[in-house]
Amino acid sequence: MNVVTKNTVAMLLGAAGIFALLVAIGLGSAPAIAISAVCILLTYVLFAYGDFILPLVFGAAGARQEIGQYLLVPQMDALVKKSGAGYIASVFLGVAITDSLQEKTAEQSVQYGANFERALSASKVPVKYCVVAKPLDLASHIDAIKTKRAEAEVKKSRLLEDGKWKNSAQVAAIDRQVAMWNTLLQRMAGGEKPMEVACYIMASALGNTEAEAVAKAREYSKEAGASIGTALNVEVRALSGNDMLDCFELERFVPQGWFAGGMGQEA
Repeated sequence: MNVVTKNTVAMLLGAAGIFALLVAIGLGSAPAIAISAVCILLTYVLFAYGDFILPLVFGAAGARQEIGQYLLVPQMDALVKKSGAGYIASVFLGVAITDSLQEKTAEQSVQYGANFERALSASKVPVKYCVVAKPLDLASHIDAIKTKRAEAEVKKSRLLEDGKWKNSAQVAAIDRQVAMWNTLLQRMAGGEKPMEVACYIMASALGNTEAEAVAKAREYSKEAGASIGTALNVEVRALSGNDMLDCFELERFVPQGWFAGGMGQEA
C-alpha cells in the first residue's frame, strides 16, 4: 500500500533526529543539535496531531496519494477509483453507539429496531453499514470502564452544581452511559467476556470527474450520518487520516492488532 501516514512521516523525522543527535555528539556540531531538536519536536507533534496536520499539508499542496488502484484525496477523507468512463468515491463515518439493547425494555428494543430500519430505508444511494467485534482483555477493560464511569459521574456532579442543568438532556445522556457501564461491570462479574465493537458507515457515489464523485460521496455520507444519528440518538463523525485508512483496511482484512495474542501492534 503506497501511502504516507502520520506514523510514516513521524518515524522518518524521528530517525533523522536521532541521526543528527549522533552527529552532534560525535562532532560537537551546534547546527546538528538544533536539527535534532527540531526533528524530535516535529516527531512528537505528528504523533499527537498528525491526523489534523497532514490533511492540511496535503490539501494545501494539492498532493494525492496512491493506495493500489485507489487515490486518497488531499484532504485524506475520501478514496477515489477510476470506474468505466467516470469515477467512484467512498467516504467513511464512525458511529459511536453507547446504548445496549440489554438495558432496554422489550418495547424500547422493538422501537430501536424500527428506528434503525427507517434509517436504512431513508437512504437513496448505496450505503454500507459495518460492525466489527473483537475480544478484549478482561482486567484492563474493567479498569477502563471504571475510569470512564468515574469521569462521567464527576462531569454530572459539575453540571448539577448549576441548577439549570438539573433536568437537561446532557445529564440524562450521562445517566444512560453510567447505567450502561454499571450493567457491563455486572455482566463481566458474572463471567461474560467483553467485546469491542467498531461501527462505521461507507457511502459511495459515481461522478463524471473525481471532484464530482467526491462531492457526491461527502453529501451522501452526511445524509446517511444524519439519518442514523437521529434514528438511534448516536454520535456520527466523518473519518479522515489514519481513522479512515483503518476502515479501508477493514474492507479487506481485520488489522493484525485486533487479534488476541497478536504482535501488539495498533490497528
